[in-house]
Amino acid sequence: MKRLSKKLLVIAMSTFLLTSPTVIVAQNKVNKAKTSLVTKSMAEKIAYSLKYFPSDLLVYFNDANGIKSLRESDKVLANITQHYDCVERFITRIIEIYGIESGWIIFDNIGYTPNEYDIAERIYKDYCKKRKSEDVKKQSCKDEIK
Repeated sequence: MKRLSKKLLVIAMSTFLLTSPTVIVAQNKVNKAKTSLVTKSMAEKIAYSLKYFPSDLLVYFNDANGIKSLRESDKVLANITQHYDCVERFITRIIEIYGIESGWIIFDNIGYTPNEYDIAERIYKDYCKKRKSEDVKKQSCKDEIK
């Protein structure tokens, strides 16, 4: 009986020791996930504006995110807090089209505060740095923030 319990203890300990590094590695990968600068408030303001005040901004949102149908864009906008990457692409598209100064007018109409617009500028600046490092030649970041 004691011999059986010792074997079970050894098996349990070896199983624990073999699986614990895997768990630690998995947790490290989760913790290193990219965090977005977009806040929940920013995402909800964009979703509300695009849903209830149709304009050409919805076209820019769909184009920036590769969305082909209104049904699909409604699904994304309904769950916008799960799609911060879509919000970032929309922000960069608006600033690319209108520029930094005129982009302020668009985001002001959406309801952004000056602090939220500063975050949007930071998102665009990070996007420009990323594009320059990847040597993507779609469109120049002519309004880059210094």
